[in-house]
This record gives sequence, C-alpha cells and structure tokens, in this order.
Amino acid sequence: MVENLGPEELEVYRYMAKTLRQMDLHLIELAMDGNLWKRSDALGHISKIRCPAFLMQADPDVGGLINEDLSALSELQRENWTWKKYKEISHNMHSLFPELIANDALRFFSSLVK
Repeated sequence: MVENLGPEELEVYRYMAKTLRQMDLHLIELAMDGNLWKRSDALGHISKIRCPAFLMQADPDVGGLINEDLSALSELQRENWTWKKYKEISHNMHSLFPELIANDALRFFSSLVK
C-alpha cells in the first residue's frame, strides 16, 4: 500500500504506525470482544467524573472500536453524561465528519452555558 502513496500520505501512515505501537493491545482485544467497558477499569474512572461529559461512540458495524451498548451502562446514566452513537460512522469520525462532530460538541458545550 505504501508503494502507491505520495509523500504526504506516507507521513500519515508513519504517524498511524507510531500511534498504533503506543496502544495497549489488551485494550484493543477487550474492545474487539465487546468488553472494553465491562472488563477494563474504564467504568471505575468514569464513575469519578463529576463535570458534564459528552461521549461519542462510533458504529462498530463500520469500524467503531466499542461494540457494547453504552446506553445500557448505569455509570453513564447520571445527569452529567450525554452519550451519542453515530450510526454508519467509523472510529475515524473526527477526520471523516469534522463539521458534524464539531457541531455536536459545540451544541453540547453551549447547552452548559445558562
């Protein structure tokens, strides 16, 4: 794949390779099995968050890493959490749909200002 890329794309793949090397493989395995939130300490950390938070979930059918139904997790049902699952949008949602993601984030933060 790299043989057919120009110099700009090659830098993107170098960056991706660098960041992938830094990832915890155990967390990737948990995500692929649909157990990231249940079997990692993510829920323990999340339960400590007291400020308003906006959680965006990519669609696992098109490459989202979290397979679980986050809307069913009691830790995310508190009043300070807002959760949105993006149908038919992959894990790379921020770069594929920057305006949509930015608008949703801005709408969330704007709702906090009274």
